[in-house]
Amino acid sequence: MNKNTLYFKSICEEGSLLGAANKLGMTQPSLSKFLSQLEQELQARLFQRTKKGLVLTEAGKAYLDYCEQFEQLYNKMRLHLSEVSEQSVFRLKIGITPARGFYIIPELFPRFKQLRPTVQLELIERTASELEWMLMKRELHVALFTVRDQQLHDSLMSYPICEERILMIINKDKLDEIEQELGRKADIQDFNKIPFIMLPDTTRIGQLGYLQYKRANMSSDIIYVQNLETAVQLAMSGFGITFSSEIALNSWGKQEKLAGLPLDNNMSWTYIAATHEDYNDFSVVQDFIQTAIEVSNNTVKSEH
Repeated sequence: MNKNTLYFKSICEEGSLLGAANKLGMTQPSLSKFLSQLEQELQARLFQRTKKGLVLTEAGKAYLDYCEQFEQLYNKMRLHLSEVSEQSVFRLKIGITPARGFYIIPELFPRFKQLRPTVQLELIERTASELEWMLMKRELHVALFTVRDQQLHDSLMSYPICEERILMIINKDKLDEIEQELGRKADIQDFNKIPFIMLPDTTRIGQLGYLQYKRANMSSDIIYVQNLETAVQLAMSGFGITFSSEIALNSWGKQEKLAGLPLDNNMSWTYIAATHEDYNDFSVVQDFIQTAIEVSNNTVKSEH
């Protein structure tokens, strides 16, 4: 951020020259002189002096908008120069949901590093909604997460990786025992005395699991855990029932102990790679996205 933008935005945020000067560590007369020179240079009054402090004029609002656009363009330029420069090391910031990292990253990162050995990788694990927000703020270059029945922000570009069914997960021996007593295939209502192990509603799998629970008018106890690995381990032990994507379940390598039952209407979601439009034409971002698609496709093929 250049000096003009920094000083101007500080005045906007503080609403007074004194407050902005204190924030910037400078004197009020110096900041007042800066503002006078800026307004003279632009041939426009940027602030209206009121009893409540400084208020942006229409020209001031327009100038603030241009400052923000310039800042975004400048940051994009710096990143692009970093990518193409042979003398700099590009740090690729990648976002992923925690459950995904368990079975995608161990194959994805080594393969990408073979393709781009000089690129530094930084992995950030957050919920899908948090990743989308970080992409919008350009705090990530690319993120991998799921979407269902919703549109991403207009500033984001998405690349579908695969479609995944959502399954209800239960210990196979427990399911066999229940179905033998029933003399038929079990339905979700038949599990009303078994605890349901739920992820937080800040996660997509937690939201879908609770939606299925409510639709079926269940009254079973709900046990909340923080990550999918714990939920699956509890289900595998026979303690209760949880929810998982089909691909995630198959990646645990313990399918012989677990049964996956499809939800209503074969409920599913789309797994995507997403990036901000400002980074979409970066070759390093496109290389990472294509590598992620290849790794995921190989995972799907190996399961069939």
